Amino acid sequence: MDRRTFSLSAIGALVTTLTACGGGGSASEPAAGNVVPVKDTSIVVQPTAPAAELASASSLKTGTVFLQRVAATDRDPEAAPGQANFWDLRTNMALGDGYNSQFAGALNLSVTLGTDARPFPADQTYAGLTAWGPELGAADGVMAVTFPSPGPALMHPGRGVRLQKTLDLTGATGAISLVWASMYQPAPFQNSTDLESFIDAPFYWQVVLRDSAGNELKLYREDRSGITGVSIPDRITGPDGVPSTDRRANLSAYANQIVVLCFEHDSGYNAEVSSVSVKDGAGKEYVTNGSFAGARGWTVPAIKTVQNVQSAARPLHGLDVRRMFYTQPNALWGRWTDCFHNPSTTPITVTVSFDSTLGSGGRGVIYDTPGANGKALTSWDGGAPITNTTTSKIRDIGMVFGNGVVKEAQKASALAMDPPDGSANIKFTHTITVPAGGSVALVNFIIMTGTDTGRTASDASARATEVDNLAADIANNFRSNFAYQRGMMQAQLDTLINF
Repeated sequence: MDRRTFSLSAIGALVTTLTACGGGGSASEPAAGNVVPVKDTSIVVQPTAPAAELASASSLKTGTVFLQRVAATDRDPEAAPGQANFWDLRTNMALGDGYNSQFAGALNLSVTLGTDARPFPADQTYAGLTAWGPELGAADGVMAVTFPSPGPALMHPGRGVRLQKTLDLTGATGAISLVWASMYQPAPFQNSTDLESFIDAPFYWQVVLRDSAGNELKLYREDRSGITGVSIPDRITGPDGVPSTDRRANLSAYANQIVVLCFEHDSGYNAEVSSVSVKDGAGKEYVTNGSFAGARGWTVPAIKTVQNVQSAARPLHGLDVRRMFYTQPNALWGRWTDCFHNPSTTPITVTVSFDSTLGSGGRGVIYDTPGANGKALTSWDGGAPITNTTTSKIRDIGMVFGNGVVKEAQKASALAMDPPDGSANIKFTHTITVPAGGSVALVNFIIMTGTDTGRTASDASARATEVDNLAADIANNFRSNFAYQRGMMQAQLDTLINF
């Protein structure tokens, strides 16, 4: 068989009387969300859950960039320490880059009627997203603050991440001064688009003091609008050459009180804190472990987050289309659930396409995932062999699409290591008929790992085993392993046609 062509059987008749596949209403739109520190966990094959935990209303707020809790093993940089990749949603609800350039856009959706192809618009705003549970915490691999040895303290990307310490200022004399240093990427915050184009997403870094009555003093805040607070900034350079800030604030108003000093941030970027010192006029130091030799003396509040987001409906050829994305930090997979609702009184038949571009370009080795029964693909970077420890390759990926069609020569594998003789484009298509007043749902999974099979491969026959095992498990056990259904709506499961 020609390795450059992988045809899968077309899906059968798809006309069924279906119910609506879920939508966001104002009553179920959540508001605020957070993160907690956890033990390291690595998932290869998702463990079986006892029952499906479906989407639920939540008051937490979500993000648009979600980091994996998987360590890189390929010498390439990580999105954050211990977090090799991220799921960076674009405003058309497709995947952007993946962090390690695994993709140049993945699962871009379009709906075609006749010859008229209409893409899902790239106009989704953060304010228009609906966030759903389940609410995720330590057991799901969420990271908030870690303490590399030696410091500084690392505040991981997330919503409402907080690092705090109680200060007993009773007996302080004279002026009380707080000094700290912080580093962050990028700088300054207000010039950032939070990795992608959701420029209305919450985004801040702040230092706050709270007294025993809960009163709050914002000592320093930096967000998209600029810098506010009472600190006096002096620009310095951190040990890694990254711009840093040495900040100062006057705490004299809190003399003879017990207060809580909080470092907080809400973004898709890392923040680092070090050199924290609180001294009174007599030179007495009120902070121990200000350069963070572990967590000693500092606490990270137990907080949670949600990573289940749904777009607003978009009209495409008479159908109301919604896109929904879910992942959890300790999973190697992200899931897209796309719902097509027909509000009219007559059936509508269209072709739904999902277009992806591999970051490995024409050097990607692409093959049908072993054991997945034609329902998944695996790809690894077949670029030039590694000749030194700094040469970079793109990490392995998998795509699980269930019962569908891989079309034309757009799934073409490189035939050998390095020559860019393949195609970077992968396209899945489904022809669906949505009954009058009914709905159809389609699910796609993308898998990302911390591994580059191409680093040790001697030829294009190598296989990305970690991706293969998980992709085959999803393809064969989606309906029986409820872990893969977590965060879906019952109406979506009822109308799902490709699993």
